[in-house]
Amino acid sequence: YNTDAELTFPEGEGVRTCETNLGDFAADAILWQARQTLGEENVDAALTNGGGIRASIAAGDITMNDMKTVFPFGNTVVTIDVTGAQLLEALEAATCSTPTAIGAFPQVSGIDFTINTGVAYVNGEQYPDSTYYAPANPGSRVTIGTVGGEAWAADATYTIATNDFTAAGGDTYYVFKSGKNVTMTAVAMEDALINYTNEVLKGTITAEQYGEAAGRITIVNRPADLDANEWYYAAAIQVLDNGYLKGTDKGFDAAANVTVATVYQTLYNIEGKPAAAEDAKTVTMPEGAWYADAINWAFNAGLYTAESFDADAVITRSALATIVANYCQSKDLAVEGGMAVKEAPDYDQVPEADVAGVGY
Repeated sequence: YNTDAELTFPEGEGVRTCETNLGDFAADAILWQARQTLGEENVDAALTNGGGIRASIAAGDITMNDMKTVFPFGNTVVTIDVTGAQLLEALEAATCSTPTAIGAFPQVSGIDFTINTGVAYVNGEQYPDSTYYAPANPGSRVTIGTVGGEAWAADATYTIATNDFTAAGGDTYYVFKSGKNVTMTAVAMEDALINYTNEVLKGTITAEQYGEAAGRITIVNRPADLDANEWYYAAAIQVLDNGYLKGTDKGFDAAANVTVATVYQTLYNIEGKPAAAEDAKTVTMPEGAWYADAINWAFNAGLYTAESFDADAVITRSALATIVANYCQSKDLAVEGGMAVKEAPDYDQVPEADVAGVGY
């Protein structure tokens, strides 16, 4: 056998913190092997605990020993029937410490889900004979998109392929003890890797298939108090996910005032925080101000014209519109009629203080 791509743990204990190409390969092999026993249409998805994956596979030739060192414990492939609600509890419990490493972290096939690390894991009841706790609020930290290609449903029944350790409630997977219709395939996990590589991949693991993680697990950090039902939710998520703003420890308040510093800092972040030129001019500001680079960038870009800056000034709608319009024009982006305050019929009625220093 051989592989074009290194199947490994990115950044140390990656299989315990995030999805990896090795985890995808292993979970795909487990799913395929289980379907050989129960039938192609009778197993919905697979997961295995990252802590059970013990070695990477280097690019190049692969030996039988390489495969066996990935799963050295002699565990076997098992299938169990669980409800959507039980699967959600299992995923939430298995990622209770994410992004801090945990052996239970699930590597999956046939499942896509999101972990929001911005929401704290709240302990519910302690699992019997365990140091782990069930989630007090399943679904608050983890959301499941699809299972087996279909939208996840709490009351649906899913046949999940896993290993005999997690099926018996090992690590954080105590809820799997309540699973029904347990089927022992008697196939060792390492043999599942070998069989899958031989019969499905025809001996070659290509970079096209497993060069990088497939995007089955998404990890985000979003404020717990950001309401998905509000009109601004999609915009707020775009800003956070792209790193345009990080938020504060004060929570999210849609009605809060916005300062001029925050607006310029946002534009500066969107621009990728460009380094200042050697001959760049500077604006008078307090020493060590967090917004200094952003304001100096704006000043040299012609988006801010005053020679001093008041960080606490609350921005008005007219000044905000002017800044945005000027920024769009500097990027050769079309500004729709009426978008910029200075193009409005009553612009001459806007107080000079609202637009002073914003590049107009």
